Amino acid sequence: MEAETKGSINKFVVIAVVLALVVITVLIIVIVRLLNAPEPAPTETRIGGVGTVATIENIESIRSKLNEPVADGYYETRMNVEWTFETWDTPSENAYVANSENNTRTVYFTLSLEETNEIIYTSPDIPVGSQLTNFALDRNPGAGEHSAIATYRLLDDDGNELSNVSVSVTLHILS
Repeated sequence: MEAETKGSINKFVVIAVVLALVVITVLIIVIVRLLNAPEPAPTETRIGGVGTVATIENIESIRSKLNEPVADGYYETRMNVEWTFETWDTPSENAYVANSENNTRTVYFTLSLEETNEIIYTSPDIPVGSQLTNFALDRNPGAGEHSAIATYRLLDDDGNELSNVSVSVTLHILS
């Protein structure tokens, strides 16, 4: 009898240890995945004024104002920030820039390489409510991944620059 009791206790201990290890493993996997999950990048932000930066803490406040008209001299961006080009002179199939219907001014943007400040693209004017897609670059930055700056220039009625705002963009030039 005593041997049967010890055998039952040993089986219970083994089962309890295995279950505990399974639970700990599952918890570790879940925690690691949560810590390594990428944060979604906002695709629409209102940028304006000195020091206005979209962050995780203020994104909901910014989003709540998206349907309000933008004050003159400010600019609401609608764009993606990762652009892929098969070659530098082939139009990108995913680059997207829009001048929101909430804005009050025509804009154009220049795209410059972050490291050298070389301008590699100048857009045509983009009227309020219009968008620009399927464009190629004006200059060859070389194959690879490049950090770039899109600088939006807000224009007055005579075509003179009123203000500007810059946004980081990542370029992927495949060949």
